[in-house]
Amino acid sequence: MLNSAPFAGPAGHNPREKVLKSTTLARRTVAVLALAAFAATAAAQAQKKEDFTPQVGQAGKDVIWVPTPKSSSSACCAWRRPRRTTS
Repeated sequence: MLNSAPFAGPAGHNPREKVLKSTTLARRTVAVLALAAFAATAAAQAQKKEDFTPQVGQAGKDVIWVPTPKSSSSACCAWRRPRRTTS
């Protein structure tokens, strides 16, 4: 048989109530932190990003930007094309 009697301790001192309060506080804290993280992410995505157009000789993080000449890239693509083999 389950004991349905209330906690018989000192007046105003119920350990179940204390656990319930701490659990509620933890849930509210997690909810507030999740909401703050969501708001920060949304604000970061809302910022306008400018289109990046590099210029020849522009300094990057660790190198200077120089485009590959069209003749070099065309030669690489032509070399990679499948060819018919004669057997």
